[in-house]
Formats: sequence, C-alpha cells, structure tokens
Amino acid sequence: MVQGVAKFRRKFREAPKIIHERLARGLERIGDEVVAEIDLLNPLPETIKIGWTWGDAPRGSVTLGSVGKQGYETLKITIFATAATSEYPAGFPAVAAWFEFGTNLRVQKTTGREVGRITAQPYFWPTIRANKKSIRSRLQGILRRAIKKANQL
Repeated sequence: MVQGVAKFRRKFREAPKIIHERLARGLERIGDEVVAEIDLLNPLPETIKIGWTWGDAPRGSVTLGSVGKQGYETLKITIFATAATSEYPAGFPAVAAWFEFGTNLRVQKTTGREVGRITAQPYFWPTIRANKKSIRSRLQGILRRAIKKANQL
C-alpha cells in the first residue's frame, strides 16, 4: 500500500481554504490602500465617497473598477464611487463620473442658458494605472506564500 495517502488527502482538502482566506485578506488590504490613494486625488472629498466592497457595487454608485470574476468560490472586489448630496442622500453616481471624465458645455433646455462645463479631473484611473503592476505582483506573492503554507500542513 502507498504510504502518506491520508496526509495527502488532508492537504488537498485544506489547501483551498487556506489559499482563499489568505487571498481574501490580501485583497482587503490592497482595497483599503487603493481607496486611500484614490481619496487623495478626489476633487470633491466631502461629496464623492470612494470605497470598496465584495461582489457588486452598492445601489446608487458607479463602478470604476473590479478585480476577479463573479461565480462559485471566486473572489471579487469592486472599487466604487458615489456622490451623496443634500438633494440625493442615497447617492448620485453621475457626479463621480463627471469629475473623472469631464462634461461638455451644458445648456438648460427650457431657458437655453449655459450652465457650464466640468473639466476632467481624473482621480481613479491614474491611481489604478500607477499601481497595477504592484497590485498584480503583491497578489502573486500572496498566492505563492499561501500555496507554500498549505503545502507545509
């Protein structure tokens, strides 16, 4: 009979749990750090709220980026922005996109009066682009260490 089968089966059963737990903790840390960096560039910090959540973004927000896929036993973190104002306490996501990408000249339909233009003040994509390689390498390192830990059982 082959020796070590029970030990192998135990390792094989426990490995996905350990890897999933370590990746989840790593994604939480990375999410917190990226949100903090995006918040530094936020043009309206008192109005535009930036955060992250597991799965899909909350209702009333615009999703600016996500990592992972939705499905069985997958990890997906979504970074989102919403603008809570006195008129829209539940959130008005268009404001976050207006400041990220800018708007054309806006004209009121009834009076024909020009209301202005919002120039683009990107705060999300520059941060994501600057950190993309770092995030990927950190996740690979977390995965590598988690596999080594699972193999040591």
